[in-house]
Amino acid sequence: MDFIYKRYRQETQSALKAQPAGEKKPLSHYEATEQKRKENNQPEEEMLLQNSYGAVNLGRFRGEQAVLVVSGISEHEQKKTRETDLLCETGAKKLRGLQGRAFTNHHDPLVSAMGLKVFPVHTAEKLVKDLQTLEERGESHVLKEMLPFLSVKEERERILSLLETRRAQRERDPELEKELDELRINRQHKEQERRRLVKSLRESLEREGKQKEKKKGWEIPAFSEKEEENVNTEGEESEDTQKNTEDF
Repeated sequence: MDFIYKRYRQETQSALKAQPAGEKKPLSHYEATEQKRKENNQPEEEMLLQNSYGAVNLGRFRGEQAVLVVSGISEHEQKKTRETDLLCETGAKKLRGLQGRAFTNHHDPLVSAMGLKVFPVHTAEKLVKDLQTLEERGESHVLKEMLPFLSVKEERERILSLLETRRAQRERDPELEKELDELRINRQHKEQERRRLVKSLRESLEREGKQKEKKKGWEIPAFSEKEEENVNTEGEESEDTQKNTEDF
């Protein structure tokens, strides 16, 4: 049973909370290159979610390119450091896959804050799916600690294994049933938290989209109820996205 997630689930300070929008300011937990700072082209913060572990925030550069940042504490070190709390664009290291859109600080990617490049074609569901891919590959301890609800793979596999064991038993096993109940509660909580993250990202993307909908290349995606519930579906990258994955 995932006792680590049970602890996360039961901690009142672990839930991500949206911070009220104030005046426009540079994206927190992110340091643009010196050249961009000189050009006053630092990303402006559009969304900030925080809990006792760290933050998830979204910022936009001039134009349509944005960046999603996950920062906080390392799963192993259990404390914040400059490496885990601040993502530096200078010298950033690209992670494999996702068309080179994911990146971390260069020193130690596993215990680093991480970022994900965002383009107009990316929906909230797609961004969360990308984060799930990185988490399941073990690319970031900070991501695992901050957003442990991204994947229900472990719960699904363990539940199937326990159900098979139960079918082979002649008598009911109270301990097995207790573990099944806990796993189902964990899975339900993860799905709920994941939907909340998708909702926050969608609201932020649509808010910016409405301001730019008359400009070429930005369209506000329509979402059905089915799409909102099924946030595990991964879309295909378009040619435009692949062309736009050059370094910031």
